[in-house]
Amino acid sequence: MDPELKAVLKRAAPSDLGERIKRARLAAGLTQGELGGEHASVPYISRIESGQRRPDPELLALLAPRLGVTVEQLLSGLIPEELPPSDRLQLDYAELALRSGEPERALALSGELLGRYASGPHPDFLEQIRLAHATGLEASGDVRGALDTLQTVVSAPSVGTATRVRASTALSRCYRDVGDLDRAVSVGEAVLEDLAAADLHHTDEALQLLATVAAAYFERGEVEHAASMCRRAVALVDESNSPSARAALYWNASVMQSEAGDTVGALPLAQKALALLEEADHQANVTRLRAQLAAMQLQLDPPEVEAATATLERVAAELETLGGSAVDRARTTFHLAKAKFLGHDLVTAQRLADDALAGASEVSPRLTADVLVLLGQLAAANDDLTAARSHFQQAALTLAAVGETMDRHTAQLWLDLANLLESVGLQSEALDAYRRSAASAGLQSRQVRPRDRSR
Repeated sequence: MDPELKAVLKRAAPSDLGERIKRARLAAGLTQGELGGEHASVPYISRIESGQRRPDPELLALLAPRLGVTVEQLLSGLIPEELPPSDRLQLDYAELALRSGEPERALALSGELLGRYASGPHPDFLEQIRLAHATGLEASGDVRGALDTLQTVVSAPSVGTATRVRASTALSRCYRDVGDLDRAVSVGEAVLEDLAAADLHHTDEALQLLATVAAAYFERGEVEHAASMCRRAVALVDESNSPSARAALYWNASVMQSEAGDTVGALPLAQKALALLEEADHQANVTRLRAQLAAMQLQLDPPEVEAATATLERVAAELETLGGSAVDRARTTFHLAKAKFLGHDLVTAQRLADDALAGASEVSPRLTADVLVLLGQLAAANDDLTAARSHFQQAALTLAAVGETMDRHTAQLWLDLANLLESVGLQSEALDAYRRSAASAGLQSRQVRPRDRSR
């Protein structure tokens, strides 16, 4: 490197230089691993971009050609923009709206960009726009629409690695939400294999994908494999400086531990995830995690009703401010109704459960079944067994319409419903619910019948 440039590098503010390198990397569609290659690790590139380290002259000279710029441009800040700055800023605003829980605004902003870049010379930027738009569709409750768009992004030949990994994470999550756990696993595993082959398995995006695929394995009933993936991620997570990646890992590990019955052990993991998300300023995810914490508090023995109620009331207020999705609103109202029920406030619980049913019936069959079960419990608590039977039967019909979904949540809901149906004298319905619970858990009868000797 020219001596004058070396002198400029020594005087350059690490934070300014790091921001220019990051901006140029994103414009080039590179991950941190692709930029560093064999010359710099992902953690070291991350520290450079965050202004914690100043690259030495030799490394900067190696990075500049990969970024498609010169060393002079990195040091001066005069990096040519292939895209109008206003369009890149609009995409940033769309992603900020998603983080803030404003999916409608994100859809409006990304929709405008889609119209301008549907066919143009910036294919990777188009895929970034599509990813933001798909995430907005998912957040607003249109999971099917999100699936179609995400499949387009993942299969696009021009998509950059980082965008592909983020899209694959969202695609796996959406498949899990609609109950297609096999695809949720296969989509994620294919990308994880590519990342491992390229030695990018410890990047921020890879860790978030790993946590999402582990959750799908868990829902499919492969608990030990899911736990093994989480242990593998824990070994890598310290290499990542990203609070988002660590939060995703702790969040999914917490949910798994809670679903496995260890709510006490799950709470500290969820609290770690919450602290990391607050550090990363992901307000929408912070709100969802608070709701998850409250749900866990209601599962404790005895349940922490007062603490859960206070948390859920805060979540409801945040969703009102942020404009949360219909699913998040209905789920929060359901858990608040459950908290009131456990606190023996049956009148308020009834009102909230009615509201939750109205919201859930439009967006989520399984949440609808959860609410109907709670309404049945409320009716039974009021000695109205006729209404209780009706609600339990409606819950069974709602679940049956979903099909024999192979996951733990559905299996547990069928089991709880079977016990409640049995308690109100609906024996045949209870027997069917027990059978469906076993089927949802992947259990099949191994009974062997003797051959008919009359033939």
